[in-house]
Amino acid sequence: MMSMMTVRNVGAPKPFYNLVRIELLYCQSCQQLPAFGHLPCLSDLSMYSMWSVTSIGDEFYHSSNDVEVRAPTAFPVLRELNIFSFENLTKWEPPISPMLGKISTPVTTAFPLLEMLRIEECAKLVQTQTNFPSLRHLQVDKSLRGLALYNVLRDSSNALTSLNINEGEELSNLPDELINCMSLEIWNPGLLHYFASPLLIVQH
Repeated sequence: MMSMMTVRNVGAPKPFYNLVRIELLYCQSCQQLPAFGHLPCLSDLSMYSMWSVTSIGDEFYHSSNDVEVRAPTAFPVLRELNIFSFENLTKWEPPISPMLGKISTPVTTAFPLLEMLRIEECAKLVQTQTNFPSLRHLQVDKSLRGLALYNVLRDSSNALTSLNINEGEELSNLPDELINCMSLEIWNPGLLHYFASPLLIVQH
């Protein structure tokens, strides 16, 4: 199910450009995600049970292969992203900056305002986009492997205030930069040595 609208700006029509929220449910035959990254008003994106998607790549960020017309920022106002039950997803890559002749185009940034990220039931995911500069709340349930999860925490830790990890058995360390985290819930006994008491919920 996808709630959508179409608006016409001056000039050519631009479908879905006022779309604020998208929810995809049980698109089980879909092998590639749509190019949602160019939508300028999208603030909430949820995707559930897309079992045929094995990777998320540049197609997720751009609607055009023409590097000259690509926006410099993908998902410019997205604040919440939910990825649930992608059973065969193994990697989630950042946007690429292809060569334009002999000149490299400017690096595309993504998710500059993302505050909430939930990844659940993606057990095969071992590689992921890591740079979320505004991320405040991260919830990971039966998803990501040790190093992949650690890299997300390391690169986003300065803004994180809430962290919830369920069944992160391969995560053996936490980044020291989690200085602003006020709520921490980790169901992983291997990380208890980080705390003075064996509580799985720590608040300060």
